[in-house]
Order: sequence, then structure tokens, then C-alpha cells
Amino acid sequence: MSRLASILCAIDFSEHAERALRHAAALAAHTGARLTLGTVNDPLLEAAARAARQAEALHEQTQRELSALLARVWPAGPPAGAAPVVISVGVGAPADLILATAAECSADLIVLGTQGLGAARRMFFGSTAERVLRHTPTPVLAVPAYAPERMTLSAEGPHLSVHRVLAAFDVTDADQRPAAQAAAWARMTGATLLLLHVLPPLPVRAGWADVLAGRRIDERAAVVDALDRLARRVEDGPQVEVEAREGKTSETIVHAANERACGLIVMGVGRAAHRPGATAARVLSTADCPVLVVPRP
Repeated sequence: MSRLASILCAIDFSEHAERALRHAAALAAHTGARLTLGTVNDPLLEAAARAARQAEALHEQTQRELSALLARVWPAGPPAGAAPVVISVGVGAPADLILATAAECSADLIVLGTQGLGAARRMFFGSTAERVLRHTPTPVLAVPAYAPERMTLSAEGPHLSVHRVLAAFDVTDADQRPAAQAAAWARMTGATLLLLHVLPPLPVRAGWADVLAGRRIDERAAVVDALDRLARRVEDGPQVEVEAREGKTSETIVHAANERACGLIVMGVGRAAHRPGATAARVLSTADCPVLVVPRP
């Protein structure tokens, strides 16, 4: 991410979508990016409106509701000279329209809210967001219900404040774009960058504990060395920390983010192209801070 020039925020008028809009507005205010708000009218409602010859009235009502939501979240709006906020209202399958709108506005980032049902009950995947992540070439910022927010509204308007950006990735993976994206976000927000690699738990096997422990020492040293080399390649700013932890990958990532007060997790979607990985799915379902998912090329 060299810069954010265009941001798409998908809105369904739920509480978590309004939270996502606060983040999108904060990013737009901070970067000067053009902000597009996209929403989808329910097909049954659209069909009823057409039958009553009120389709245009429904479209205009939805536009007014989006404008009112934006005014509540970002009262001052974009500064003078900045691109005005674009409002897009469609009808059809939400994921397909999000993807189409992202292509039309050349979005560098898609912002979505996740349902705030608590860590054990968030049904993020198997829904619109899962389909978006399956097919988008654009990074997606998933915003859960969490407190305290680190991309928030201040008295002056949208404000970006991210204490630490965690890049969760595998140093053996050839695709290092999640780390590069995390470095760019840390640079943009003035945050510390934490590079994290998670080692799988050691197997339990009688008589092999010493051998396995010795191998783990060598593995950890190799991982830390690789992380250090990557940290030295990060230019122009952010302070960089490196860490290798052991455990179940998704649980360890979320625990590290909470323990280190991270305001953003950045990760890829696994090695299966165009398919959200199981680790990313679990992190998205349980993280208590926004998660930026970087699709593979």
C-alpha cells in the first residue's frame, strides 16, 4: 500500500456498520482518500417498490438515510478541496455489488463491519464478508465491536490512533505482502510495527522431549533471525519489534494482539488462492480489534 486514494465502506445500517463507517471516515480524513459509501436495497423491497412504481422514491430514501448516517459520523465532511463522499445504492446480492462497486471506484481498501455478538458467536464467515474475501483483489478491513476503539471520532471529527500494528505471517511463505502492508499502515498511523511468527506446538511423544526441545530452539532462532532481517528492510519510520510465539496460530495471534495493545492486525488469507484460510477466519471471528486481510495476487 503506497497510499490510500479510494476507500469503499459497505453499509447495512446496523450498529456494527456504523462503527465501520467511523473507521472509514477516520482513514479518509487522515489520508485524504475519496470515500464511497455503498449499500444494497433488499431485493424483495425493491420488487415491491417497483410494483408500486416507487422504485425511485425508495432509491432516494436510501440515499438520504446514508447521507444522514454520514452526517452523524462525520459532521464536517471532507475538508475543502478534497473529493466529496460518493453514495452508491444498488439492488441484488450484497457481496457481488460490493465487489462491483469496489472495482468501479478503484478502491484501495474495502471496510466492513462484523456482527458484534461476542467472540464465541460472531458468524462472520459463511456470509457476505466471506464471499467478498473469497473474490476480492482488494485488501479488506474488518471492524468488530470492540472497546476501547483505536480509530475513533474525537471532538474535532474522525481521528486515527493506532498504538501498535501486528503483522501475523509465516516467514517461510514467499508472499510477504501482509508484512509490507502492515509496515505501510504503521508508517501511516505513526504506530509501532510488531512482526509475529507463530510456531506450532511441539508434539507430545514419550522419550523425545529433549530432541524436540533442541529442535525448537533452532527453529525459534531461525525465525527470529528471519524476522530481524525483515525488520531491517522496513524503511522510513516505524519502530519495529519482532516476536516468535508458540501455540495454536489463530489463538496466539489474538492473544498477542490483546497482550500488546494492538490496534490493528494485518494478515493474509492462507496459501489457497481465492479462499479465506481457516486461520484468517478464526482471527476475524475472535479478534477484539480491526483486522486487515490482504488477499493473494
